[in-house]
Amino acid sequence: MVFSENAEPVSRVRYPVRWKLLLSLAALLVGLVASELFYRGMLWLELAARSTRPDFYALNKPLLQFDAKFGYSYAPGESIITCVVRRGAIHTWHSLTIDANGNMAEPPSTAPEPVKVLIFGDSFTSNPYQPFGWPHFFARDSTFQVHNFARAGYGLLQMIDLAAAKTRELEPDFIIVAFIMEDLIRARAWHTVVDIDGQPTPVVGADPSRLHDPAFAMETGVIDPALTTGWCQAQMARPDPSDPLLVRLNARYQSMAGRRQRNFLLNPQQSLLVNLLAHHDPYHGMRTPTITPKTPLKSFEADAQFVSAIKSINVPMLLIVLPNYDELATQDSRPTKRMLTLLHSLQTLTGSSPHFLFQSMGTPGNIERLFLLPEDQHPSAAGSEAYATAIAMLVEESGMAQ
Repeated sequence: MVFSENAEPVSRVRYPVRWKLLLSLAALLVGLVASELFYRGMLWLELAARSTRPDFYALNKPLLQFDAKFGYSYAPGESIITCVVRRGAIHTWHSLTIDANGNMAEPPSTAPEPVKVLIFGDSFTSNPYQPFGWPHFFARDSTFQVHNFARAGYGLLQMIDLAAAKTRELEPDFIIVAFIMEDLIRARAWHTVVDIDGQPTPVVGADPSRLHDPAFAMETGVIDPALTTGWCQAQMARPDPSDPLLVRLNARYQSMAGRRQRNFLLNPQQSLLVNLLAHHDPYHGMRTPTITPKTPLKSFEADAQFVSAIKSINVPMLLIVLPNYDELATQDSRPTKRMLTLLHSLQTLTGSSPHFLFQSMGTPGNIERLFLLPEDQHPSAAGSEAYATAIAMLVEESGMAQ
């Protein structure tokens, strides 16, 4: 009790303990929500600033076509201009020639009865945004008849699916399956071209029946028929950020990126701040769709389709692990535990161990020139040629070409 001047007693208001607890919890909740909203606002500004100087791929026509069984093939018989855009400007461009079978065209053999070789892999082998992948140099410097069935984005699951079918069809003397360590954990994926905002747009997804659904399919580039050889050459010689075509390409990519950005930042199902604190990644568990879907497999022996395909291959098969810059520089593949488990199951199924190409290549001098870093992890033309030289040595040592 307290007393006023006239000594009348005045009662102090007392709140029950549960109300104090509820008020404290409410204040904490308001603080957490405010922190989450503030952090999302910061991410929004960061992504918006990044999108003003975007990185993406641009083409003058579709590079690929849907294939229900094998994901996709390159557009048969087409000549396609591909551009790599970095920070909103043309970084590199090339004209690609696709052969009649939907593969990267390789130099023909001049031998009267050449040894037939089928090659399977991902973008480190098909290299669709560079003039040549390593199979070009491998074919150029040998008498082999080379068929390059590599597909950008492929994982080992789809490489073996395609290898089994093409081996039955073409009856080669031997095949080469060249993969990077990440390919061990890639899921099967399908590509097609869909209409987005009235424009043809290449997309990829892990479910072939939902490629038209932006919640399940990811855009992989921008297509514009106005993109020509002359325009690319002019942009490389004298970059012009105000060029109408470049402005249009950037605007289309920014529109797609903005849509994807809103999906992430307006997602109420996860806390981006908690993801950051717990996983050092605000988008942890949210990158669906993605350009390279991942498989939950812990062993290839659990995938009946893969097991059936690999057991059906009845010609010699050379398994090769291609190195990226870090692996070549350190002479270490740095696999995760799951990659090692999958690699072991691959060895069990094939009865042979893959060849780690960095062991054959050693650590070359001036290693930086072998890759497109810092803009791209893929091999340069010099890197592809170095791969081809080392792979040719492995083929000779294996005796497969005899």
